[in-house]
Amino acid sequence: MELVNLPSRFEADLLMARLGEGGIQAMAKYGDADGMAPSIGLLDGYRVCVFDDDLEDAQAFIDEAMS
Repeated sequence: MELVNLPSRFEADLLMARLGEGGIQAMAKYGDADGMAPSIGLLDGYRVCVFDDDLEDAQAFIDEAMS
């Protein structure tokens, strides 16, 4: 399930690392063709996904980090 769509690969990687530290498995769908076409990433974004069962915990983790 998509948790968030971010504007940069760096932000997606950082969020995945932070979620992992919190015990939440996350994966990403990069819209930039694995770095070969970064301009496409601006259109498609960088999606961070989690398992359905972890969605609420991951959203709470993000909300806590933003406050």
